[in-house]
Amino acid sequence: MQAPLGADLRTLFAADGALSPELEPRSGPHGYSHPAAYLGRHHLDAALAAVSTSRRPTGPQPLIPLTGLDRALPAHVQAVPLMRALSIGDLEACGRLGCLDLLEEDVVPLTALCTSGTNYERCLRDVLDQLQKDAA
Repeated sequence: MQAPLGADLRTLFAADGALSPELEPRSGPHGYSHPAAYLGRHHLDAALAAVSTSRRPTGPQPLIPLTGLDRALPAHVQAVPLMRALSIGDLEACGRLGCLDLLEEDVVPLTALCTSGTNYERCLRDVLDQLQKDAA
């Protein structure tokens, strides 16, 4: 099946009847894919894989500000403050820090580099959806 960039993977797999609680959508090439709700930029493959419980944090994990985080986003966006705001769902701070200028695939590097195990693509989508809902 072909899907456009940014396609909601859960919706696509649910339409085929393949999605179940034991499986999570993954975006990216085989062997290098990562859990994702949306088809990422430059990704041609998406798949379902068993939910990995071994990598799931058991409680709140610390956010360690690594130097690579600031290079992962456009220059006008401060990575660590945005990550903190996204992880707690602070809509006002996220808006102030430039989340309205970002897409889910823009924060994929943050998810990969972050020590806390937070899925920033999902956090960004949740914040953007809530901001859109509040604006309506």
